[in-house]
Order: sequence, then C-alpha cells, then structure tokens
Amino acid sequence: MRKLTIICLSLLLGMTMFGCSESLDGKAIYQDALAKMSELDSIKMEMVMDLDIGLGENESSLSIPMNITFIGEDINSDDPRLYTETTVEFMGVSSTNKQWMQDGLTYSDSDGEKEILEGVDFGEAEEVLNLDFGTDLTINNAVKEGDNIKIEATIPYETFKDLLANSMGDTSSIEDFETDDPIAINIFVDSDGYISQMDLNMELTMAEVGTMALDATYTYSDINEASIPDFDPVEFGGLYQSGYVYGDYDLKIEDANALIALGFEDMGDYVYFDGEYYIDLEYKQLYNQDGSIIYDWEFDQGLYYGGSGDPKCVYDFTLEYYTSGDESVCDIPTLQSYRDAYNEIAASILDL
Repeated sequence: MRKLTIICLSLLLGMTMFGCSESLDGKAIYQDALAKMSELDSIKMEMVMDLDIGLGENESSLSIPMNITFIGEDINSDDPRLYTETTVEFMGVSSTNKQWMQDGLTYSDSDGEKEILEGVDFGEAEEVLNLDFGTDLTINNAVKEGDNIKIEATIPYETFKDLLANSMGDTSSIEDFETDDPIAINIFVDSDGYISQMDLNMELTMAEVGTMALDATYTYSDINEASIPDFDPVEFGGLYQSGYVYGDYDLKIEDANALIALGFEDMGDYVYFDGEYYIDLEYKQLYNQDGSIIYDWEFDQGLYYGGSGDPKCVYDFTLEYYTSGDESVCDIPTLQSYRDAYNEIAASILDL
C-alpha cells in the first residue's frame, strides 16, 4: 500500500510539473526575431544545398551540390556594401562566381574572369534577409534545444520557390517539378533573439521524368560584425575609392584617423604630411615637400631627384644596384634614410 501511494504521488507530481512548464509562443518568438534581424548593420549568410535528381528507373541519379555565401555591410544605410559567392558543382566540374557590390558598381569574378558590371541592385540584401513568410508560414511547434529555440513550421511550395529565387536568382531548374505537400521548415532562434539557422527538405516529382530531393540549410552568423573580403578594383579595370580596404597592403579609414591623431595632416586620399615628408599609402611612396618621389616601397627603390623632374638617380635596394641616372649624384645614406622614414611611418599602420 505504501509503495502504491508513493507511485501515485510521483505521477501526480510529474503531471503537476508538466502542467506548469513554460509554454513557448512560437509565433511571438518568430516575430520578435524578425524585428531584430531587420535592424542589423551587417551579417553573413551561408546556404548549403544538396540537390539530387532521380532520372527514372533505368537512369542514374544526378547530384548537384551548391554553396552560397552572402555578406552585407552597412545594410541599413544609404550606402550598403554587399558580397556574394556562389559555387556549383555539376558532373564533376566546379564553378565559382564572386561579386562585390558598392559605389554603384558590381565587381564580378567568374572563375577568374574579372569585369565591372554597371549598376547594383541593393534590393538583393533585403530579399536575402527577408525571412518574413507572413501568413504563408504555419507554425506547428516551438521547442527548446540547448540555447536555441527550434520553431517547426511549414510553408507552401510556391513560397519556397520565392525563397529560393532570393538566394539563387533563378528557379527555372525546378519550375516543372510539383508537390502537393507543404515544405517542412525549421527556424532556429539563438539566445540573443536572432535567427541563426533555417533548414528544410522536400521531395518533388515531375511526370515521366523522375524525382528531385532537396536539402538546404541557411546559417546566419557574424551578427553586426561581418565584413566583406578585401579586393583590388584595379584588377577589374576600376579605380581606388578612398576609405575602403582593397588589398592586404591598403589603408583602412580607422588607420587614416590614427595617422592624423599622431600629428599627420590629411592631404587627400591616402596622402599624409608629417611636417617633413608626404607619404602616399595607396601607392606606397614617400615624397619630398616639393612633391618629388624619393622612395617607392613596391619596387623597393630610392629615387633621388634633387628637385622636381626626371630622377637624376634611381637605386634599387633589392638588387643593391644603380638602375638609372647619374651614379655620382646618388647618396646612399640619404636614400637609406628615405627608406627608413617610409618604413617607420608605414610599418606601424600597414602589414608590409
């Protein structure tokens, strides 16, 4: 009797605890996460998708993996900067397209072929980050998984095609496939209230052709800390713009401010004056006050002008050899002092 009483009390306690457990409002959590995502300054989105197409009973299947990376900086400003990278593998051949979008231009690198495309559609950022499915999303459940909340939901197939179009820009490959079932989708919200992941899977059919199975995972990271990869617009046939990082050697705007704080006077794009020398950190050159170049870091050359005009002497520090001009007017210690002056100024700012 005592044992039976203990069992009954245990069951009653368990039912009471279950009845008092916190109920998660998936819709409210989802709406709050959408609001936070809409206020982001920068973000990185990565999509990994596996597409398997069955070509019929007597045909082999076709697998098409795809990876897409999207990075947005200053996405809520009037001058956002975007980067996309898409890699697709088809029948053993891989192709990668990279695009940097800023200053009204798109710098495109398609498997090493570089060009500048006129115009930028900054609406792409809004489309990629638009996770609001509105009334199309049916939330079925919300559960706690570690530090995250997993929202289990479904969306209609047509809504899914819109989502895919925002990521890929083209859905022609699946237009002829159909399904009567809604697409199952899981949305993960992290402990800070941001959407951190979204995954979905589905199977479609096409009459007299075969089936297509698709698994996709969207990961959102680097919240308000994402930055697009450095690139050199000159390689695309473009020009440098002040205030951007275009390569491993170039100058960040914070570093320009640091130079000014050290007593340099800002003379324009990447040109600074410390009271004795002008230094151009874009072209990596040191100038005299008369504007003549006296040291070129890229070629590691000391150029002694003795004033403006053509150099009277050029000394190559790498080869330790006079490359042109009148050797008799070259003063190696002076040229070395120019070299030291440049390195002292630049080495504290740039990774030379």
